[in-house]
Amino acid sequence: MGLAEGDNQQVVNRLSKGWINRRKRTYTLSSYPPSHSFDTFDLYQSPNNPNKRVIITAHGMQTLRGKSAYLPKGVSFRYYSSDGNALYDPGLMRMALGPEYNTPRETLNGPGRIRNYQLERYPHDTPQEITKVVNTMEVDIIAITKNTSLRHVLKVLDQNNLNYSVIEGCFCRSSLKASILDFLKIAEVPVQSVERH
Repeated sequence: MGLAEGDNQQVVNRLSKGWINRRKRTYTLSSYPPSHSFDTFDLYQSPNNPNKRVIITAHGMQTLRGKSAYLPKGVSFRYYSSDGNALYDPGLMRMALGPEYNTPRETLNGPGRIRNYQLERYPHDTPQEITKVVNTMEVDIIAITKNTSLRHVLKVLDQNNLNYSVIEGCFCRSSLKASILDFLKIAEVPVQSVERH
């Protein structure tokens, strides 16, 4: 039985929508869809997250505009680098282990204002890796897809009644000046690793 005219296009459409390429046994990126896609980030949700914990994975730096973001009551925000420092990539699986294995350098508790950061997509944390982490660990993950700010991410979570008790920032907190000097190779941004227990 042969393929009718137009059948080839259906096969191409299925492959482009994330179906398995049976010949090569590979998956396309859309095989790992997020639970929710918002305007500037994707949210991957774990089937079991009793602690209501989420990790934000992104490139980050201090922002000049919108200097603060609002942290709601009952929410803790954990940073793994000090303000003004970059963060060595600890790996998403390691971050998912939580504070029992990683020591936050700073924890802020809401309600209150916190420093705002510019956030960009971090390409090393792929949809495949993120899906693996949320399916094996008790944590949700926010992956930035377009340039945004921490203030915007927190606002979108609040508007969609996605209430987390712990938010963890897995991103750099370097200043704009230090980032520019580093880019121009004039001076290096101070870098920290995640502290381990």
